[in-house]
Amino acid sequence: MASHRTVTPEATAIAATYGSTASAPPHDTPQTSSERGLKRAALYARVSTEKQEREETVASQMDLLQQIAVARNYEVLPGLVFIDDGISGTRFDRPALDRLRDLAAEGAFEVILVTAPDRLARRYAYQVVLVEEFFRDGCEVVFMHQSLGASSVSSPPSTGK
Repeated sequence: MASHRTVTPEATAIAATYGSTASAPPHDTPQTSSERGLKRAALYARVSTEKQEREETVASQMDLLQQIAVARNYEVLPGLVFIDDGISGTRFDRPALDRLRDLAAEGAFEVILVTAPDRLARRYAYQVVLVEEFFRDGCEVVFMHQSLGASSVSSPPSTGK
């Protein structure tokens, strides 16, 4: 299982605008998402270059993801906003991605919103591995731009059950 790691000060400052990256959602209520009437969503954004940081692409990614979450009536708790700032997407080990994976495995949310597959990972093989892992954990992965396959909304593969 992935491990929790520290977050850069820059990512923490940006995440403070959209929600904390350091805390997990509260699990003190037994209510399921269907009982709440909302799907709980996680938001993931990543930038790796100084040019991207200067152009505030994390902010634009988060603005878009927040708008989509509202439009689709998803619940986004502060602890479900994940930002990897200044970390290459060619790396499989990234602090926010590690926390996202950990919480997905715990069932903390049902949907992950990402602007594009290359924000999740630069390598196609990593994208596929991550999406399959999230599906196994019961999470739908939704890409706003581009797609991982033929659809802009990824669905879990049929298990034949």
